[in-house]
Amino acid sequence: MRFTKDTRRLFMVVISALYFAAGLIAAQRIIAVVAENNDHQNELQFEQQVAVFRSNLESAIYNDIYLAASFATLVTVKPSIISEQWDTFAEAITRQYTDITSISVYPNDVISYVYPLTGNESALGLDFRNLPKQYKIVEKARETQNVVISSPFTLVQGGTAIAIRIPIFADYPQNNDYWGGISLLINYDLHLQQAMPSGLPPDFLAIQDISNPLSPQLYWGNPAIPNTATSSLPVRFPGGEWLLSARYEPSAAPKQTLTVNIIRYVSYGLIILVYLMVLLLYRAFVRTRRLAYQDELTKLANRRYVMKKLHEQVEQPSNKKDFAVLLMDVNKFKSVNDAYGHDAGDKLLKFIAHGLKDMLRTTDTVARLGGDEFLVLLSRIKDEAAIAKVISTIQDYFANNRFEYKQHSMPVSLSIGYAMANNETTEISELLHAADQVMYANKQATR
Repeated sequence: MRFTKDTRRLFMVVISALYFAAGLIAAQRIIAVVAENNDHQNELQFEQQVAVFRSNLESAIYNDIYLAASFATLVTVKPSIISEQWDTFAEAITRQYTDITSISVYPNDVISYVYPLTGNESALGLDFRNLPKQYKIVEKARETQNVVISSPFTLVQGGTAIAIRIPIFADYPQNNDYWGGISLLINYDLHLQQAMPSGLPPDFLAIQDISNPLSPQLYWGNPAIPNTATSSLPVRFPGGEWLLSARYEPSAAPKQTLTVNIIRYVSYGLIILVYLMVLLLYRAFVRTRRLAYQDELTKLANRRYVMKKLHEQVEQPSNKKDFAVLLMDVNKFKSVNDAYGHDAGDKLLKFIAHGLKDMLRTTDTVARLGGDEFLVLLSRIKDEAAIAKVISTIQDYFANNRFEYKQHSMPVSLSIGYAMANNETTEISELLHAADQVMYANKQATR
């Protein structure tokens, strides 16, 4: 099946559109996969940061507990250190641990020593028994003989803190003679700030006290997070347990815009590059194929192409062998070459080729066999009368159209022979021989 030029152009447009559509779909899929992978990596990073936050919280609380316990042991062993070196000792501790707001010692549950004193004057002499909420913690520490960490509360001297209270017994380890206790007030916000990794969004975090699982108490963060958390980690310490809840929000994660854009533009570039490469290869293939089947001078089909077409016609079933061949030879062609040069001869061949293409049907094949010989393959020819009509049309055309070369005008004459395919004549060589015999006889008649 032969395609017209417009059909081939439409086919190329459709194939190109399908290629670019498929390429864009594939590129968008790759970009979606990359974005999904980036989101997954962001979620993993978020969970890792939450785990680091929890680890930092536990570490900081244990450090503060260890410090308070060490101080309590020192007071138990040597109570006089409080009166003798209180300021020096307390100042050294607060300088090293910046999240400690103050240190106080409360013999008989009355704050007798506090550091720093400046800003905490109102706490000095405070009797916990007059503060029911805080006294419950003091009592709990005494009764459990263990460290107690309070929930965040507002201090008398201002600010929010959590208190680490450790009871002191004068008869350690029997712990029957209650002496009082030590309290470390921790700057709650600073404590969290120092523990939180950089880049972790606090709006999607919450901390609850779950020492009483039946009534967890929100200590810090977004109150909506505990019920919508994507991960929850326990923060364990002596005397209590917190729950750190976190919710990953893709909208709050850092966008990998540069990576996605690079992949997008590289994908688009590859789509265009592959298209251009295939297009160039296709054009090279078409050009090579055309040159393989085209006469270089006249741009008609060459011998190879017309022989291929003849083989196709011969291989058709006998009831479809309705074709004929015309063999043509230019009369006195050598005389034109001798008189006017080969340039004139070449232009004469082009003139004849152009005329044959113009007057014959698009279903017919016009070919130059070489030299001044032409062959026309006539399709759908039923009888010799139709062949004679075609030959007459050719002869009339060239009789009425002279060849002009520079200032010279000369007639064009062709010797034409023909052969028609039939059930007996099915060999190409027989057809060409028969047409050649007729052409030769006509040529002899014109001399």
